[in-house]
Amino acid sequence: MTSILKQALAHETQGAAIYSQAAEITTHDESRMLFLELAQMEEGHAKQLIDRAAKAGADVDCDELKQFVDAEEEKPAPPQMLQEIANGDMRGVLNVALRFEQEAVQNYRTLLEMAQSNEMKILCQELVQEEEDHVKQIERTLLSLDWGIEERPDL
Repeated sequence: MTSILKQALAHETQGAAIYSQAAEITTHDESRMLFLELAQMEEGHAKQLIDRAAKAGADVDCDELKQFVDAEEEKPAPPQMLQEIANGDMRGVLNVALRFEQEAVQNYRTLLEMAQSNEMKILCQELVQEEEDHVKQIERTLLSLDWGIEERPDL
């Protein structure tokens, strides 16, 4: 369980870094707000996951997990993703975000399958739903790139 928790925590921490970077490079104010919101949510997921795993009685060392998150926060976002984001092309940035959120959905589904307590199962179900909502939001934003500027609800 700890290894899957660490994988999910690393993913959330990495997500915060990626979305923060995307917010810095985008020239669209609305997109910047979306990326900042996603970064903040990813940071919150990591804390929530540790806290609720402890409350659920999962066999985890919370201090070890917190130290793990601290160490992950020091790591830069993956170079391949940063390259895709760095060119500033909104479609490319959104495609990176979409793949990332789809991976998060899978991480939480895997964690849900391994969860033994109802508290952990509920948390994982909530996180799966939230990440699926992120996927839908990003897909809508991608579709809106083909619309006229005045028709874009997310940009």
